[in-house]
Amino acid sequence: MREVSSRIGGEQLYAAATMPVVVARDPRDICSGSNMGQYDELRRYGHFRDCYSWWASVWSDVLEGDATRRIVIVRIEDLVLPAPRD
Repeated sequence: MREVSSRIGGEQLYAAATMPVVVARDPRDICSGSNMGQYDELRRYGHFRDCYSWWASVWSDVLEGDATRRIVIVRIEDLVLPAPRD
């Protein structure tokens, strides 16, 4: 009961005032070397030839329809690199 009431309360309080942040990472980062955890965990939910096909499918789904009006997309480089100085 507590879980349902807190979920409803959160939706009522924050639904119109919040936007999920989606961090965009370069597919070469996700699909190379030992850094393939996302692909290894999530590829079972579809039939993909390789990691790059999976990555393209995920971003196609993210950008489809009106999703871009409900989310904020940020490049990972923008989160870790300081703003350039004038």
